[in-house]
Parts: sequence; structure tokens; C-alpha cells
Amino acid sequence: LHCGDEIRGINGQDTRTLSHSQATESIKAAGKDLKLIISKSIDNNFSNLKMNHQNSIR
Repeated sequence: LHCGDEIRGINGQDTRTLSHSQATESIKAAGKDLKLIISKSIDNNFSNLKMNHQNSIR
């Protein structure tokens, strides 16, 4: 992720319907696998990003 990128989805959930704290909790609750949909600030194209948690987000 880079400055200006937007997280548009968290594990299939549209982030436009989430508050910041709800989005944060969704990321924390994702467990081992986290799938994000990112809107890149440079070209506004969507990218899928799948992450594996190795350390918990605090």
C-alpha cells in the first residue's frame, strides 16, 4: 500500500458502508487470510491483494 491508495474492500465487504473503526475491526478479525481490494492513487485501477497475517495488527 502507498500513500493515497484506498482500501475499497475487505474480505468481500465494501468499505464504503463501513466506519473507520468497523474497517479496522474487519482487518483485525480476518485471521490468517486477508483479501483487500485496493484503488491505486496513480491510475485509479483496482487491484486485488491477498495477505497472510503473520503478526496481529495492533
